[in-house]
Amino acid sequence: VNSQVPPPAKGVIRVEGESLSDKFKPTGGQIRAQVMSGFGPGWSGNSHLWWTGGRPGDVLTLKLPSVPVGNRKVTLFPTTARDYATIKVSINGQLRESDLYTEEVLPGTPLLFEKVNVSPGEPLQIDIHITGSNDAAVPRYMVGVDRIEVE
Repeated sequence: VNSQVPPPAKGVIRVEGESLSDKFKPTGGQIRAQVMSGFGPGWSGNSHLWWTGGRPGDVLTLKLPSVPVGNRKVTLFPTTARDYATIKVSINGQLRESDLYTEEVLPGTPLLFEKVNVSPGEPLQIDIHITGSNDAAVPRYMVGVDRIEVE
């Protein structure tokens, strides 16, 4: 299955989640790249960053050094599944919460952060906190990040 995610629009920086999987370590569990082509064409690069073994209270901090300075719009594209967590994502003091539970494995609803101020000499930092799980979910607290787009 080929990815049906179009290439990023002009001026948009796309960071594939799987490209970060060997650079960072969560406070609990581990992250790695997982091939997603078996679940359909909804993942760019046919792959995502897969965080397993985490528990509520654990945090994964991602730092993106290549983001230009200034006010940026940042969109995080998660994956959802029946054993995925509820999360809180923090970027520069802005918080978004998301329930990553769905019956099927699906591309999740993008989390949008407007007017994120990227400072000179500072990488863009994204903190993903596991907060729990949906009552209907199998409580394995997994998290998937397909990609992050900055414009």
